[in-house]
Amino acid sequence: MTTSPLRKWLVGVIYTALALLVFVLWLRPAIDHNHNKPLLCLHTMVTGQAPCPYVRRQLIPLTVRGVNSTLPNPWRQSLTWTAQENQRLASIFARNPIDPQYFSEYIIAAAIVFACLVGFAYAIRLLFLRLYSGSALAADLVPVFALLWLPVTFREANLAYLHDFPTLLLFTLSLYLLAGQRWPAFYLVFVLGCLNKETFILVTPLFVWHYLRQMPRTWLLRHIAAQLAVFAVMQGILYWTFRHNPGGQLEVHLLGHNLYVFRHLPYDIISVLVLLVLVGGLFHDWQHKPRLLKCGLGVLTMILPVAMAFAWIDELRAYYEFFPVITLLLFPTFTKYAWGESLRSREAIASRPTLQHQQQA
Repeated sequence: MTTSPLRKWLVGVIYTALALLVFVLWLRPAIDHNHNKPLLCLHTMVTGQAPCPYVRRQLIPLTVRGVNSTLPNPWRQSLTWTAQENQRLASIFARNPIDPQYFSEYIIAAAIVFACLVGFAYAIRLLFLRLYSGSALAADLVPVFALLWLPVTFREANLAYLHDFPTLLLFTLSLYLLAGQRWPAFYLVFVLGCLNKETFILVTPLFVWHYLRQMPRTWLLRHIAAQLAVFAVMQGILYWTFRHNPGGQLEVHLLGHNLYVFRHLPYDIISVLVLLVLVGGLFHDWQHKPRLLKCGLGVLTMILPVAMAFAWIDELRAYYEFFPVITLLLFPTFTKYAWGESLRSREAIASRPTLQHQQQA
């Protein structure tokens, strides 16, 4: 699929503009209402003083420290002075637990997280091209579709975690590399993903489910052992490094928050219809959707009981690993009813018998 330079430039501008809009929607309520501790107390993340399990999600804090250490001291002092003297910034600092001396870290973190969001737009386009056979228009609109409905997952109580957009980017890239069996790059992304958030290990059951009957058993077991070993070593190092930090390893929310949510769910006709439309969009034309995405939805279904026990069931950002899966299962339904294009899985096309094979048969 070839694209003209002008079209690539225009598409890039659109993706960046939409990502900036989403980034502002994600960040502004957290700053205005001071709901989020991991981002608004970024200095505790950067210095390793945040509570568990947040402090063990070290990909962005490590990157921020590394970039900040390369900045000349006069630059950092100038940023600190600007933060203290600017009235608008000073008002933000006054109503939030933000230390002006870490202003350079906040700027670096914002730039990195925003770059991850733009990267996610291109990563989900790559994943779409790997899994589906469709028009150039469909490929260009996949990131737009993903970015436009991403704010649905934003709520005041769960905004602005540093690891959110990196999770979207890295998990989408891992699915792309897994589908193409590009193992060296996959394991590099796997390491970064595990450093970013411990739930990245969910790519392993998805891998097993997808390749269980498509890969020799020996190689399958080697890959499983490698992924579990990398995860165990990294989590062990992070656990030992931050073993004295406050905070628990697991919190049970089934009988507290989640029971309250279930009792107060909106059971009106509009909510039921929206749920039915969503489920219908996921399963519409199911036979023509990629097996990798089906396996991803299966893993999500399997972990829901665990989420009900140990997570806030309505905290949608906790399921960001599966956001690209759900997006790419919904998108073919959108293309069919928006402009009549039927998308087909490349797996089905590859397995379709050719005319020569049919004649030989």
